[in-house]
Amino acid sequence: MNRKLDIILEALFTGADEAEVKRRDEMAPKIMLQEWMEEFLKQKDIKKNSDGSYDVDGDVDLQDLKLTKLPLKFNHVSGYFWCHNNQFTTLEGAPKTVGGGFWCTYNHITTLEGAPKTVGTSFWCDNNHLTSLEGAPKTVGASFYCHNNKKKFTEKDVKAVSDVKGYIYV
Repeated sequence: MNRKLDIILEALFTGADEAEVKRRDEMAPKIMLQEWMEEFLKQKDIKKNSDGSYDVDGDVDLQDLKLTKLPLKFNHVSGYFWCHNNQFTTLEGAPKTVGGGFWCTYNHITTLEGAPKTVGTSFWCDNNHLTSLEGAPKTVGASFYCHNNKKKFTEKDVKAVSDVKGYIYV
């Protein structure tokens, strides 16, 4: 899915001038987020909790939206949670538990504060600006990926904060 490209191509095919194409390019992330929110809130498999957080029976895909923060507060996601390739500096609002995997790679986070406490399969936080593993999941059902960060972590660093059932990639 490359919705941003679709938005730009639509402008080109409708005869938009260079300024309009540039404007649509700049607006694409906002349009994509608005479309995501509209689709998300229509789903039957979500439940809004009294604290304003959401439980999702399924996956949440927020990758590649150029977000600076999570647009909603999540509690439990039964499937996978993808929020990689954004511009997050924090994981505030991330689910407390994820039944599948959790991807927050290629962001600008420096700590894992706000990360899920439990991840059913793999946890991916590589290619960020991490200087600490504080806030890492307490339990990871498969592998833990934290290579290519500002600080080079060791397997011992990961084991000190998380019970990882699979491989640790540092």
